[in-house]
Amino acid sequence: MGVGFYDDARYRTRNVLTLPASGSLAGTAAAAADVVRKKVMFPIRIIDAVGYCSVGGTETGAGVQTLTVNSSLAGTGDLVPLGTMTIGTQADLSSQAIAITECSLAAEDEIVIQRAIGTSTAVTDVQLDIGYREVFA
Repeated sequence: MGVGFYDDARYRTRNVLTLPASGSLAGTAAAAADVVRKKVMFPIRIIDAVGYCSVGGTETGAGVQTLTVNSSLAGTGDLVPLGTMTIGTQADLSSQAIAITECSLAAEDEIVIQRAIGTSTAVTDVQLDIGYREVFA
């Protein structure tokens, strides 16, 4: 087949979904809290992830933050952990690869980024880039 058909190699290329954290992670989380939720509009396969700290900070001990990348079946609330990012001492504009368990999401499923329980004093702004491939049935 030719260009524009589903067997065209361009349809299997890696794409990026950017999930900006909503503001600073400084403060206290008494329970695991959603940082961002993103509903996928078409079937995808998550293949990797990278976290970026636009504003870094210094945290040690109990102040070290953990972000968890989860999937949620059609927003039902049941979360399946896919990977984590630990934020301790990060320089401004630094990046960190996140070990992700590859998985497929159907249309209307959600990618949910959660902050773990804890207190942080560093003003750390994080953005996550989720690598995916569109799934064609």
